[in-house]
Formats: sequence, structure tokens, C-alpha cells
Amino acid sequence: MKKNIFSVIVFGMFSIFNIYFFGILEWLSFITFVALYFFIFYSLHIFYRLLTKGKIQSIKLIIPKFTFRFLLLLLIPFVLTGFFIFYENEISPAEMPVYTISNWKKIVVFQTMSHIWSENFYKKVEENISKYKKENYVYFYEWVKLVNDSKCVDPVTRKLRDTKECVETKKQVEKDLLKFNQILWFNFSNDFYEKISELIWLKFQDQETLLDVVNDKDINIDLSLNKILSLYESKYWTWVYSQDKQIVNFDEQVFDEAKKLNSRWLWLVRYLYKWLLNFMIKDEDLWKNLGEQSTGDILSVILEDRDKNLAWNILNSEFDKIYVTYWLLHFKWTFDYLKSQDINWMITDVKFIKSIE
Repeated sequence: MKKNIFSVIVFGMFSIFNIYFFGILEWLSFITFVALYFFIFYSLHIFYRLLTKGKIQSIKLIIPKFTFRFLLLLLIPFVLTGFFIFYENEISPAEMPVYTISNWKKIVVFQTMSHIWSENFYKKVEENISKYKKENYVYFYEWVKLVNDSKCVDPVTRKLRDTKECVETKKQVEKDLLKFNQILWFNFSNDFYEKISELIWLKFQDQETLLDVVNDKDINIDLSLNKILSLYESKYWTWVYSQDKQIVNFDEQVFDEAKKLNSRWLWLVRYLYKWLLNFMIKDEDLWKNLGEQSTGDILSVILEDRDKNLAWNILNSEFDKIYVTYWLLHFKWTFDYLKSQDINWMITDVKFIKSIE
């Protein structure tokens, strides 16, 4: 009797969960799957009993036993997974570290970043930029430049100018973008992060909102797209430009599928994404392995060479108080490179900002 009550309660819970998030059709698919599984199970039971000349149990007797065991088997991983996700998101969410490093000549505050995060996180970063600028820090930021030629970049929108003088520059940028996408094998559009953030109801890192805070002491110390491609080609092989090479429109496929989801489904996707970010941020071994495995491909330039470039800019800057915003994974190798050039570099302080609230 107790097992039957348990089965009814658990089945009701799974039914409500299925209908709420996925709809009645998905719930009916779930019921069909269970019925099919039971049919296979009962057929094997009959076959086994015939072979062993044992007694074949009636469907009336075996259904309660099957239902209890099947739901118990389903419930255990569901509860464990749900608790783990809840723990990561609500009880022990990840925090983004803010490192203060110094060699006693320069002080660098390194705010680790993510390109898709919560609005509160970016507000806190903006508040920190304001705070440190008032203390005479300059702001170094990450933003891959389309071109090195500032004449073709609008100082307000920071986009390419649509003028006759910049026609050839625009053509080169289009060619470089196609090369870059072909190396990645998918179309990395300019609004990729913005689209993803809208999909999961988070905010993308709008770098423009972090500029000109308090003053205009903002310096883009990132590499240009053309420089990244040049480093890649010089390291590994000469890229043969091809109009025919297929590029996967990953973002289009994702958003086409997203349009089919209801708001409740999207909430679930967002919650799972939140868990994934929290889990990944706290797993230092994951970041370490990702960095080590990047050798030999475009990631080695995106990570290693940009880290060296950032470190070089810090070392050779005329400024001795610098506030940096750069993706989380870059800190370790930037700091290691700084230390390789001057053993006096050390971490003097670490603070944290909650990632997603």
C-alpha cells in the first residue's frame, strides 16, 4: 500500500513537472515511453518464465511493482541532480575574483569578467571603475579591435566609418571576419553574445557602458583581428582564403530552436545555464586544462598571445595604477607571464563579486 501511495505521488510530481515546462504533448510522449518500456519489460518477463518454466505473473500484479521500481529509478538521479543544481545556484553560487597584484612599482586591479552575466554584476564593475578612476587609476579593457587604423573608427560608436577613405579597410575587415569564422568553423557574428543573453534572460557585456566613466582614461590594450590572424598563420600554417569553405551558422540554429520554446522552458534553460556558469567558474582544473589544451589552434592566440600582449602593456605602460577588465581565464597566464619578467609580482589582495544573482 505504501509503495502504491509513493508511486502515485511521484508520478503526479513528474506529470506536473512535464506539463508545466514542456506541455501536454511532451507528457503524453513520456507516458507512451513508459508504456513501451513496460511492454518490453513484461515481454522479457514472460519469455524468461517460459524458459525457466516458472509462473507468469499477471499484469494486475506486476504493474504496481514495475511502476514503483521505475519511478524510484527515475526519482533518485532527478533529486540528486536537482539538489546539486540548487546548491550551486542558491546556496553556494560562484563569485568572480578581483585580484590586486603589484611588483611594488605598479599596482594592477584585475577584474575577471564574463561576456554574459547578470545586470547587477556589470553595475558593480561599473561602480568599481568609477571608484578606481577617482583614485587616479587608468582603465585597460578587453575588446578585439577590428582595425588598428583609428581614422576609420567612429570615436563614439567605435564602429567602422562608412566613408570613401575607409572602403578598403571595410573590405579587409570583412575578409578577416570570414577567415576567423572559417578557422572557428562557425559564424561568430558581432551580436552573438547579445543574442545568447536575450535567449537566457541575462545581460551581455556591453563594453561601451563601461567607457568614459568619470573620465576618458580608457585604453583598449587588446589585439586587432588582423593581428590575431597573422599570429595564427605565422605559428601554424598559412591560411588559404576560400569562399567555398562551409561555416556553421550556429547562432541561427540556436535561435531558430529557441523560438519553439515557451517561456517556462526558457526559464529552465536559463537556470541550467546559471548552474553551468557557477560550476565552471569554481572548477579551477577545468580552466587550467582548457588553457593547456589550447596549444596548436586558434585558442592559443586568443588566450596565450593576448595574455602576453596584456602583460606587455602593463609592464611598459607609463601608468603605475591600472584597473583591468578581462575574461576570467586570462588572469592566471597573464600573471604568470608578468612574474616571468619580474619575480617581484605578487597577489596582494583578492575580493569577489557574485556572478549571477
